[in-house]
Amino acid sequence: MTVPEPSGAAGTQPVPPRPGPPGGARPGPGAPVDWAMAAVLTVLAALVAAVVVAFLPLRAGAVPLPISVILAAATVVVLPRWCLALTGSLLMAAAPVVAWFAVTAWTALQRNPLYPQVTLAVGDWRLVLLMLLGGAGGAAAVTSAWGARVRAAAAGPAPSGFPGAGPAVDTGDAGARGGPTESVPPGSRAGTDPLPGETP
Repeated sequence: MTVPEPSGAAGTQPVPPRPGPPGGARPGPGAPVDWAMAAVLTVLAALVAAVVVAFLPLRAGAVPLPISVILAAATVVVLPRWCLALTGSLLMAAAPVVAWFAVTAWTALQRNPLYPQVTLAVGDWRLVLLMLLGGAGGAAAVTSAWGARVRAAAAGPAPSGFPGAGPAVDTGDAGARGGPTESVPPGSRAGTDPLPGETP
């Protein structure tokens, strides 16, 4: 007679896989609609750059009030994160920053058609502040996205039995001990001596 293996945690039943979406495919970023939305966000960054430069000479009486710089900094920090979440592409995450910087630099160098001796953008410390905050914020956002990508790649796949991993199969109690299943002769009990009167 073969001693039956214990049931429960040490049994031989495989752990069922976690239920997923129909068809076995997990939804993720990178769908065509996600890329389209990321392109819209890139165009939005360019438009924000034009608006920020237009309101850069804003004053409160005789005091300069370049509050549009705050809008520029928020744009180059938030939009790259959204583009990365939508597409999963680091290049697409940098696209809003590149678009913002290109429009800002173009307006800073473009001459005013009515007054050719001056540029479209105000050329004092406010423009320098805009370029510094926007450039630093955009670089920080893209670097943060790149660091998140590197950490995710270094983490690797989840261990067996954790969410996202494949089904884990238990090898059983006997296999875990490394020994074969014992065969017990009839009339005796496993792991004990025969009772008086029983034939060993």
